[in-house]
Amino acid sequence: MQQVTICIPTRNQAGFLPEAIRSAASQGPGWPVLVSDDASEDETPEALEQLSREMPTLRFWRQETPLGIAGNRNFLLRQVETPFCVMLDSDDALEPDYCSTLLPWMEDPMVAYAHADCMEIDAAGHPKRIRMLHRAAGIQTPEEALRAGVSGYRAAANILLFRVEALLRVGGYDTRLRYPEDWDLSLRLADAGWANAYVPRVLARYRVWSGPLRPRLRRKLDEIEGVAHIYRQTLTTAFEKRGWDTTPIRRAARARAMGFSIDLDLFQGEEREAVRQALLSLHDDPTFRWVLWLQVRGAGGLRRGAAATKGRCVDAAKGFLRKRRRGHG
Repeated sequence: MQQVTICIPTRNQAGFLPEAIRSAASQGPGWPVLVSDDASEDETPEALEQLSREMPTLRFWRQETPLGIAGNRNFLLRQVETPFCVMLDSDDALEPDYCSTLLPWMEDPMVAYAHADCMEIDAAGHPKRIRMLHRAAGIQTPEEALRAGVSGYRAAANILLFRVEALLRVGGYDTRLRYPEDWDLSLRLADAGWANAYVPRVLARYRVWSGPLRPRLRRKLDEIEGVAHIYRQTLTTAFEKRGWDTTPIRRAARARAMGFSIDLDLFQGEEREAVRQALLSLHDDPTFRWVLWLQVRGAGGLRRGAAATKGRCVDAAKGFLRKRRRGHG
């Protein structure tokens, strides 16, 4: 019986697409693999034609006008005819036992999605680190997910096994968001009463590109504006509906704004002002305005260095916890 459809939205990633599709085809005999090409300008159409001759379960579409990340995922969602689906970006890949390991958790009818650890790889496919959660294995209630989600997206990567019914009930991905639509979706599912399940095993490969030395303006603005939407609307609405104190949301928004401000000095002129205004829409008080003033007057490099050191310490701590978890397993 066909249980899972693997959905692969893609744009201009012809070099990685075959690996993603082959990893999807390895999940189950006869399980559908659906690809939507979001108006790619590279060799993606030719790659899909070739792969479709090799794999009879592969179906693909080409969008003549770009739908965007969220819109392209929603298009694929509407084509699914199985009870479950995986959303897999075309530069990532699944391990052969991804679906067989996660599917048993979907037997609980209130679990909207199951997820696991993943191996972070670079553009060449070399392993970099294991992405994992500091969380016990098993099911997380909607209320637990909402409170945990205040600090950020609580998945190791945006590779998840979904219950299609749950996605359809909440309307899929929010196409108003160009970033971070996955975090927003997880919170709306929790707000609607859906649980999620986590398995602390590496079941996928998640590719992370080396970013440019200078952040791209549009991407930075999309990220800040998306996070502001989540705090002001998605989370605040869910908390107020339940009569919960929204102070943790305001604190988290301030911490996010502080983190984003680290790169403010890398922009100049009108671009810097656009980023500054976006940051103030996320959090605005006299202390934060003072931080922004210092950031463009020499504090930027020091803060980026401190952030990098903190990141290495966090990775080391997670590695230690993972070893302990294996030792007690």
